[in-house]
Amino acid sequence: MQGDLSRETFDARKHYTAVRLQQGRVLTDADFNEQGDITRQRLEHLARDVIGASGGPAEGAGFALAGGMAALAVHAQDANSIWIAGQDGVLLVSSNGGGAWTVANTGSTRHLRALARSGSTGWAVGDGGTILRTSNSGSSWTAQASGTLQALRGVACTDAQHAWAVGDGGLALATVDGGVTWTARATGVARLHAVAFTSAQNGLAVGQGGAIVRSADGGQTWAKVGSGSQATLRAVVLHGAQALAAGDGGTLLVSGDGGATWSTATSGSTARLRTLRMRDANTGWAAGDGGTLLATGNGGASWTAQPVAGSPQLAGLSVAGTADAWAVGAGQSWRIAATGAGAPATLPAASLLISAACYYVQGQLCVWEQAASLANQPDGGVALRLAPGQHLIYLRAWQRHISALEDPAIRELALGGPDTATRTRQMAQVRALALPTPANNQAWHCGAPVAGWDSLTAAPGARLAARAEPQLAATSVCDIAASAGYRRLENQLYRVEIHSVDANTGAATFKWSRENASVAYAVQSVTIDSVAQQTIVRVAARGRDANLDLSPHDRVELLDDASAREQRAGQLFEFLHDGDDALELVLGGLPQSSLGQDASGHPLLRRWEQRPTAAGQHALAVVEGGWIPLEDGVQVRFAPGGSYRVGDYWQIPARTATADVEWPLDEDGAPQACPPAGVRDGWARLGLVTVDAGGLISAITDCREWFPPLTQLTQLLYVGGDGQEAAPNTTLAEPLRLRVARGALPLAGSRVRFTLEAGGGSVNPPEATTDAQGLAQCNWQLGGAGPQRVRANLLTSGGAAVPEQTLVFSAMAQAPAQAGGGCCITIGKGGDFEQLSTELLMKLLEEHGGQLCLCLLPGTHELADLTVNQVPPGARLSLHGCGPTAIVAVHAPIALGGFAALELRDLQLAMDPGTSLQLTGNRELGLHSLRVRGKQDQPQPWIVVDGSSELRMHQCEVAAAAPASVVLQNITGQCEVMHCVIAGDLAFYGMPPPDGTASAPIATVLVNALISGDFQVPAGRGQLVLGHNRLRRLNLGEEMLKQLIQRQFNGLFQTVVLQGNTFSSAPSLCAGVLLTVNGNHFTAGQTAENLHGVLAGRRAAASGNASDLLNDKMTLVFLLTNRTQFRGAANLMPTTPPSI
Repeated sequence: MQGDLSRETFDARKHYTAVRLQQGRVLTDADFNEQGDITRQRLEHLARDVIGASGGPAEGAGFALAGGMAALAVHAQDANSIWIAGQDGVLLVSSNGGGAWTVANTGSTRHLRALARSGSTGWAVGDGGTILRTSNSGSSWTAQASGTLQALRGVACTDAQHAWAVGDGGLALATVDGGVTWTARATGVARLHAVAFTSAQNGLAVGQGGAIVRSADGGQTWAKVGSGSQATLRAVVLHGAQALAAGDGGTLLVSGDGGATWSTATSGSTARLRTLRMRDANTGWAAGDGGTLLATGNGGASWTAQPVAGSPQLAGLSVAGTADAWAVGAGQSWRIAATGAGAPATLPAASLLISAACYYVQGQLCVWEQAASLANQPDGGVALRLAPGQHLIYLRAWQRHISALEDPAIRELALGGPDTATRTRQMAQVRALALPTPANNQAWHCGAPVAGWDSLTAAPGARLAARAEPQLAATSVCDIAASAGYRRLENQLYRVEIHSVDANTGAATFKWSRENASVAYAVQSVTIDSVAQQTIVRVAARGRDANLDLSPHDRVELLDDASAREQRAGQLFEFLHDGDDALELVLGGLPQSSLGQDASGHPLLRRWEQRPTAAGQHALAVVEGGWIPLEDGVQVRFAPGGSYRVGDYWQIPARTATADVEWPLDEDGAPQACPPAGVRDGWARLGLVTVDAGGLISAITDCREWFPPLTQLTQLLYVGGDGQEAAPNTTLAEPLRLRVARGALPLAGSRVRFTLEAGGGSVNPPEATTDAQGLAQCNWQLGGAGPQRVRANLLTSGGAAVPEQTLVFSAMAQAPAQAGGGCCITIGKGGDFEQLSTELLMKLLEEHGGQLCLCLLPGTHELADLTVNQVPPGARLSLHGCGPTAIVAVHAPIALGGFAALELRDLQLAMDPGTSLQLTGNRELGLHSLRVRGKQDQPQPWIVVDGSSELRMHQCEVAAAAPASVVLQNITGQCEVMHCVIAGDLAFYGMPPPDGTASAPIATVLVNALISGDFQVPAGRGQLVLGHNRLRRLNLGEEMLKQLIQRQFNGLFQTVVLQGNTFSSAPSLCAGVLLTVNGNHFTAGQTAENLHGVLAGRRAAASGNASDLLNDKMTLVFLLTNRTQFRGAANLMPTTPPSI
């Protein structure tokens, strides 16, 4: 820290927890500062321990990235040629009426606030005195010298030579030569917002406090005109003698004599009006905040509100000929007809926008109160637009020392102006690192190793040692050799600081101060003398004595907020002599760019003590390996092999009492080479951004980490009762049971509400309180026949539902499907028909109006032909056994499809090799108590379900088959597989690939592709409930696997619940948006991949899962968008991320 300090005493290795004062003892600045450092260090360590390396609160993390644009002005030359200017120097140009936009190369990231045009020539003006000119209708733009750093807010022109710009400080600029030169004039107004000229001579400008100024000589002089209003005026129009002005509080003013006198028009609005345009003498619009759009048809005498959807902040208007007017605001544009604004059009994403709120970076809390952009940030933006390609966007956190020179509010005026304490400010800077083309065309991901990132974030590699050496010999015949090391008469705190580093060679320079660089002077003005190659700096005050003042040939550093934030260093000069008075300092050389010339940037001069002997040099070269004398016995040594960063510093206390410096010594008594005392940086990846060839943001990957508040770690977990069946209007055999836990700890006394969502019936009790084990339950009496649903909500102490802490229980009130008066048709010997076939089934469906129930009598049924894919609309079929001994010998594939409802129940299917049950396009499908027996001689599943809205598969047994016994795909609603025994794989989302066909195990490939968590999972559809089954393992369709590996997550179940299942093989693969995995049993032995299962999705919770293996190798891996989206507790097996 730069400041008038005695020394810095904090040392984390000493583990001090507090500074304790003693009565009658001196309290030094070092004592006080050490207490602050102890507190800061503990808080930062606590944040790192709780949050991790970086992260933001899950419900309010800041620094989210988005592509967009903030439009501030629009100009329509005609129906085709349109310009839109906005923040970050963005200027959009269209030649086809907004059908397509090109991002113009303005060479600036300053906000552009106003546009003016005459023919093919035009100007754009904005912050920092920015003036841009085009002479080819906006195809290219050239910066012009405005001679000011004030923000310019309005611009007007009458031809290609005459133009005017106005802005902060009441500045009014004029050019008569197309902008080659601009002449500045003061108007006596604090701020001007808009300007308009009706000829090369006559013009008006409006601004703060109702100010109106008028010029009759082309802007050479300006005279104030009474407006009759105190409201800030932000827009003005001047056509001949007609003038209008608009501003805050819905203010609208009208003049009929060229602005000499004004009257107030009734707007009917209190909104801030930001823009005003007239099509002709009668028709025009005013627009502003809250979507305010006012129209006039009588020259501004009266105004009528017109609708604008969404209540946006409208910043700019433009009218050209008879075409619909243009309005812009935020990232949208509107066309305005006589009846009002049409639908908004989104403008191209030319800027990288960054949200407000907070984010922790290696313990440092970074906060933005307002959203910003990459180019313009509270702590300094990026001066150049992102080039086409991919970029890693990151957050750099560090702490900057602030004195009263940088923030005058620190100074206590009641004390008469003396300097007091200083401050440390948290800096949060978003920066970009261009990424090279990835190797092997692999996509970049958040966790990918990046060489540039490693070098950027590497710990400081520089090391320095310090000592005080006696003068061992007289330097002249008149001197006596000094036996003391440090020989000055005052205690000092020396500071050695790296000033520059060559980007190509790494060669560094340094500067040093005996006063810890605390000798500094506030700069009031900077004047450039290009002829003499000198800089004249006027300061507010100089040092009170010779020790704090300047002497000729002293080195001083001119810096301001921008240089301190961006380079951590200013520019060094040699002080030559005083100027016209003692407060005017003449420096040798010229400053770079506008360094120190913007008073709002708190420019200052800082004194340093080095005096290089070579002409033109102001800093000393870092020479490693040898002792470098500073002064009076103080020496420093840079250790060989160091890597240096600008701003790295070391502090060396020198004490007269010991005639030595305070510096750590090694065990042999030699000075240790120590790392810098600062600056300490924290780094966090925020996202990956792709910029297309046109300069637009085309893709963003969010790399931020999130953490939930501790109070929201409470979870609602399934225990039992889901997926049952019972007769209508009866009570389920098993109650609905759940657990409330915080981490691994059950929560007693939590309130849970059970609410019927579908199917009628009742729950008892509707609200329950958890017991000592965190358990709560209720009984459920079903309603009428059909699917039923109950939702359980965790409640706050006040009875409100806790967001996202919800469970859904499903059940089926099941009665046999009826056709006419029940299952009146029997199949088999002694039945209505002896053998079932395709022809018979189609005939019966037609005869019974598509409502059919068939009962297969006890015995064996030979089935060689059953293929039905076209049935009458709304057809319903129930095919079931009349008793447990109904056996169907299947000799050919069965295909049943297109039914509104299809039920297969109580059947034993003896399948020949090569046969299968193909069930496609059935809206409601029920498979109950099916026994599928057989042995396939080629890869072929036994059951394939495709395209159902609802599937309920209960108490079925299916033989083994490859690549899966059962394949389920395109289930759009509820999918339940309950109490089944499946000897092979159960596959979702299509046919899985055969085992061993991939060059690497597919589970490993999936983990490697998604473990970084840098993907987005869109909303899914439907719910999968897999409960209390015994099966080999879960698997995924081949196309779905390819999609997941490419980080695409389309077509997933919205909710996946795996509860109480036993998996005999590994690894299982599963995917869904929201995953709940509870009470499952994994019995597989050790595998080469060391994976029990891999589950991919957005969020997941896992509890009570167990493995038979007594080791920590076989893992259940959750591949989620972010590690903080996982909640795990009481699992008797390893999980990734780890469980609590």
